[in-house]
Amino acid sequence: VGPWKGLRFWLKGTATGAIFLLIPTSDTVPTQFGGTCAEGCDDHHGIQLVPPGPDWKLYQVPFEVLKQLGTGRPVAFQPAKVLAIQLNVVRNASATVASFDLMLDELAFYR
Repeated sequence: VGPWKGLRFWLKGTATGAIFLLIPTSDTVPTQFGGTCAEGCDDHHGIQLVPPGPDWKLYQVPFEVLKQLGTGRPVAFQPAKVLAIQLNVVRNASATVASFDLMLDELAFYR
């Protein structure tokens, strides 16, 4: 992802829990899964997103705002080492519905 400054995408859905954008890099992914991390792995850089609701919402996430959760070995975020992009949804404990829809469109890097 070399010269890019961040990610831009559209999102909509019915998820009511916390939504996390996580970006695994070779420094945070264990060696058995293609990374270079030997210990304190899986603490990917990311950010919590505001749930989008039923209408399309544009998200623009600069790489500079991504932070590790602090559950593993601290490493600097290096865009050239990106291996994947993940959206994780953590359901609210009080939610009565276990299913949800989440739609992603026009995922792109921006300068």
